[in-house]
Amino acid sequence: MAKQHVSSLQISIFLLVLLNPVFSSAKSGIDSHDRIGSLVRESCKNWTEFPNICVSTLEADSRSIGINTFPNLCRVAMEVASTRINETLSFIYQFQVNETDSTTQFHLKACVRKYTAGISLIEVNAIPAFDEKDFEESYNDVALSRQLVAECDDSSVTKLFNDRQTELIQFITDVVNLADRQRRISH
Repeated sequence: MAKQHVSSLQISIFLLVLLNPVFSSAKSGIDSHDRIGSLVRESCKNWTEFPNICVSTLEADSRSIGINTFPNLCRVAMEVASTRINETLSFIYQFQVNETDSTTQFHLKACVRKYTAGISLIEVNAIPAFDEKDFEESYNDVALSRQLVAECDDSSVTKLFNDRQTELIQFITDVVNLADRQRRISH
């Protein structure tokens, strides 16, 4: 009889630990983080051309911490794309200030205009359109932003960037793909 009582006690303790929110809260926090990371990884894997760049760029940005739905992922991805374009624009400015070759200076100025327009398309058009659930407009604006950034491809300029611009274009391409997916699932 004593053995049966110990077994019941063990089962009761086990169930208490398993079902009690105090004991399981740490585990659910990990699951929540994994689920968020999983959303980024699965979305990048399934809907982008450059999944490694998509995952590493999004997971490196603190805005990705709160992502819990695909639409949130798309919006954050647009914000991150704008930030990345802006960072590269600052990088271009550094070269423009110090450049003495007139041809390279001309191409750098063209890049500055295209990058500035690309940022504006995302921040002023794409994100507000997305917030208003005009996913078609949002997709078109992100795609146009990508095109503008990609036009800054003169060899005299891109050699200054090393692989920075290539990675940026790849990430924006992924954001276009995510926006396209959102546009398609909203119909």
